[in-house]
Amino acid sequence: MSSIFSFKKLLLFILLILCCEYCISFFFPPKKLPIEIPLKKSSPIKTPIFRLNNKMHGMSITGVATDASNKILATVSLDKTVRIWDLITGELLKIIRIPIGKAKEGELYTVAISPNQQILACAGWTGYEWDGTFSVYFINLHSDKIAHLVSGLPAAITKIVFSKDGQYLAATLKDGYGIRVYNTYDYSLVAIDDGYNKDCYGVDFDLENRIVTASYDGFIRLYDKEFKLIAKEKAFSELPHSVSFSPDGKKIAVGYKESIRVDILAGHRIFIIRSYLSNLYPLETQGIENGDLSIVHFSKDGKYIYAGGNWQKNSYRYLRRWENKESGSYTNIKTKVTDSISQIINTYNDAIIIASSTPSFQIIGKSKKVGIFKNSIILPNKHLQDNLMISRDGYAVRVWYDKTIKAPLVFSLYDKKLVWDKDAYYKLYSPGIITSQKNFTISNWNDGKVPVLNNKEIILEKGDFSRSISISLDEKLALLGTDNYLYLFDKHVKELWKIPIPASTYSVNISMDKNVVVAALEDGTIRWYRLEDGSELVALLVLKDFRGWVLFSPSGYYDTNDEKAEELLGWVINTGRTNSSYFVPSFILNRYLNSSQVISYIIDHNKTDKEAIFSLDEDFVDVSKLIPELFESIRLGEDAFRDIDDSKEEKPVARVFSTDLTTGNVIIVSAYQDQPFLIGQKLYVMNIESKIYMEVVYSSGKVTKCKLVERNGDITKVRLNTIVLMGK
Repeated sequence: MSSIFSFKKLLLFILLILCCEYCISFFFPPKKLPIEIPLKKSSPIKTPIFRLNNKMHGMSITGVATDASNKILATVSLDKTVRIWDLITGELLKIIRIPIGKAKEGELYTVAISPNQQILACAGWTGYEWDGTFSVYFINLHSDKIAHLVSGLPAAITKIVFSKDGQYLAATLKDGYGIRVYNTYDYSLVAIDDGYNKDCYGVDFDLENRIVTASYDGFIRLYDKEFKLIAKEKAFSELPHSVSFSPDGKKIAVGYKESIRVDILAGHRIFIIRSYLSNLYPLETQGIENGDLSIVHFSKDGKYIYAGGNWQKNSYRYLRRWENKESGSYTNIKTKVTDSISQIINTYNDAIIIASSTPSFQIIGKSKKVGIFKNSIILPNKHLQDNLMISRDGYAVRVWYDKTIKAPLVFSLYDKKLVWDKDAYYKLYSPGIITSQKNFTISNWNDGKVPVLNNKEIILEKGDFSRSISISLDEKLALLGTDNYLYLFDKHVKELWKIPIPASTYSVNISMDKNVVVAALEDGTIRWYRLEDGSELVALLVLKDFRGWVLFSPSGYYDTNDEKAEELLGWVINTGRTNSSYFVPSFILNRYLNSSQVISYIIDHNKTDKEAIFSLDEDFVDVSKLIPELFESIRLGEDAFRDIDDSKEEKPVARVFSTDLTTGNVIIVSAYQDQPFLIGQKLYVMNIESKIYMEVVYSSGKVTKCKLVERNGDITKVRLNTIVLMGK
C-alpha cells in the first residue's frame, strides 16, 4: 500500500515539474534565432575575369590550416584562392577557386579543415556582390567542389574554426556582428551573439566545445558548451586580436594588436581564488622593443605558447616561445619571413607553421631549423609604399631599391628593359604627398575610412579604406588610391573619375606632364592609367630574379622576356554561386595574345588595347567568346575517350585531340574529368600507336601543363613544346 502511495507521489511530482516547465516556456519562451538569408539572390558574373596566378599566392596569406593527419596544408589569401600544399615536401598540390567578382568580392580571410579531413571551410568578403550578405563555403577536399554554402551573414567573416569533434563551426564577423555557431550536420545556425561593438578576430574551441573570443571592442568572452555567455572581461590592452585555449582548457592565451603584451587567463573557475577569464599572469616580453605580438598559439601538447606579429629585427620577423608555466623560460626564434605574421599553428613533433602577408609561409622544425620556406616569384611592391618614383612623363618607374645598392632598378616602358640606373634619383620623382599646400589640404588618407580633401570628407564604399595619395605638380589634381578604387579629384574636390582596381594601392603618382597616373598595387603589379579618363593602359610584373618581366593589357595582350609569364596570367571562369570556379591560363591562347606590337602601340600612343587593335586594323580577341568556343570544340572530341590503354603502371589520359602547330601545343581531352591532376603526377597520352609519357608541371583544375618525360615510338610529327590537358 505504501509503495503505491509513493508511486502516486512520484507521479504527481513529475507532473508538477512538467507543468512548471510548460508555464515557464509559455510565459518566457526561448529566444528564437534569427533566420539569416541573402538580401538578394543573383549570380556571379559569367564573363571571364582576368587575374594573376603563380604557384605561391600573389597577395597576403590571411589563413592557414592543416588536416588531422598532418599531410596537407591549406592556405588562403586576398588573391581569392585556396591552395593545398604537401606538408612534408612543401609542393603545391592544387588550387581551389571560389566564385569571385570585382573589387573585394572573393577575398579570403580564413580557412579551416574539419577533423574528419573531408571538408575545407573558407570565408572572407564572400558572396556580398550577388547576395547582399556574406557566405561561408564548405568544399569537399576530394572533389574540390563546393559541398555546401552558408549565406546570409551580415558582415565579412574574419575567422572560422571547427570544434575539436567536428560537430560545430564558429565564425567571427566584422563591424560588431560578433559570432555565429553552426551545426555541421545540417549547417543550421545554433547560436548567435551580435552584442559586440567592433570587429572580432579571435576565436577558439576547447575539448568541451566551449568557445572563447577576442574583439576590438576590448572584451574577451567565454561561452559554455551550450554556447551561452558565461564570462565577459575587459582585456588588459586595447585591441585583443587572437586567443588560444591550452589543450586542457584551463588557460587562455591572448595576443593584442599594436602591443607586445601577451596574457594568460583562467579558462576554468578556481574556487574563490580565480574566476573565469581572470588574469593568471602576463608572459615575459623583455627585449621586444617594437611591433606587436598579436598572434598567439598553444602547442598541441600544451608545453609551449608561441607568439608573433610585427616584431622584427633587421627586417626579419621573430617568434617567442615560452614554457607553459609562470616565469617559464623563453626562446626567440628567427623566421625567414619579412612581413607581418598573420597566423601560427602547431603540427606534429612540435613543428610550427607561420604565414606572412609577404606572401610567404614557413614550416619550422622542432630543432628550429627552417624546414620549408615558400614565397612568391613576383617582386613585391610593399617597399614602394608611399614612394612610387616615376619619370616626368611617367613611363619609367623605379621597381626596386636596396639600401646596400646605390643604383635602383628601373623599368622603361619605351625600351622594355630593366636597368640598374645609378642616376635614376635625378630623373625620377616621388608622389606629391604634402599635408598642407595652397590648393590642397589632405588628412586621414593613410589607412583611413573617411579621407578628407580640402575639409571635404570622401565617402568610400562599404569595407573600403584609403591607402595612398598624390597631388599633381600644379596642385590642381589629387589622385586617391584605396583598396578597391582609384579616384581623381580637381582642386574643388569634384570627382573627375573613379575606376575599380584589382588590389589595394601601396602608392600612386601623377606624371608631371599630366598624361598618365601610375599605381603600385598589392598584387605585385605597377599599372599605368590614362589621366584623361582613367582607362587602364598596361600593367607590369617583375620577377624576383630581377631579369624576367611581363607587360600586359586589361584584355590579356602581353609582351614578355620570360616564358614563365604565360603561367602568371589568365582568366577565372565562374560557374555559379554554389560551384567552384576554374582558371584558364594565357598559354593556351598565346597565338592570339602574345603581341609585342599591340603592347608597343599602347605605350607609344597612349591608347587602350581596344583602341590599339582598331588602329592596327586587326581583329580584337574577345576572350569571353574564345574560351567557351575552345572548350566546346574539345567537348566535341568524344572520340578521344575511345580505346584508352588501361595500363596499371601509369595513369592514361586520352588520345591526342588536336595539335596547334603555331604554338607547339598538343591539346588532348582528359578521361578523368572530376579528378584534377596534381603537380608531379606521371601521365601518358596515346598518339596513334605511340605512348607519350609526361609529368605535370602546372595544374589549375581544367588546364594542366606537362613536360615530356620519355617517348615510346615515333612521334616526330608531333611538336611537344607544351602539352595542354583540358577537362571535358
